[in-house]
Amino acid sequence: MPMLPDMVLWQTLLGACKTYKNVDMAEMVTRKLVEMGSTSDGNFVLLSNIYAAHERWADVGRIRDVMKSKDVRKTPGFSYIEEKGVIHKFYNADKIHGKLEEIRFKMKEFGYAAETSFVLHDIGDEEKENALYQHSEKLAVAFGLICAEDEARPIQVIKNLRICGDCHVVIKLISKMYNREIIVRDRVRFHRFKDGTCSCRDYW
Repeated sequence: MPMLPDMVLWQTLLGACKTYKNVDMAEMVTRKLVEMGSTSDGNFVLLSNIYAAHERWADVGRIRDVMKSKDVRKTPGFSYIEEKGVIHKFYNADKIHGKLEEIRFKMKEFGYAAETSFVLHDIGDEEKENALYQHSEKLAVAFGLICAEDEARPIQVIKNLRICGDCHVVIKLISKMYNREIIVRDRVRFHRFKDGTCSCRDYW
């Protein structure tokens, strides 16, 4: 490079390590970010996610301990949606069971299988699947399906963190199953879901 990489470029590389499942490089990049003085919870969480995807639970625990020792706290994920001038905010594991069960049943008819590698805890597959169904962006979209009277109007959701891979797959399916346009603004970019595809072309 003709210039020294800054913190943003190192963080971008860390995100690519997750996409390409490169653990060794992710460890090197995280060390570099710490040396540069970064205290972002996102860097530690990304490395933890990479370890979890490889089922390296001891390393996941080690990252949690490091975060605790440095007083770095993970930002809780939430999503919100506006309906009739009222903002409705959802956290993971909030309850909208009826609509979610309907969506869950329909998706299985479309051949959906939960991406349990996105669950970052050492628990059973069924518990992982249940945890995924309670992500805040899914809850907000389900609420939008319940409330939206004008089916021509897109469902618009804002998410404070990056949308998870499983939620991305699910919302693509929902856009096709219910013939709805869904726009999700996460921490990285806008995702426009329509007819089972996303404007990001599955790379974000």
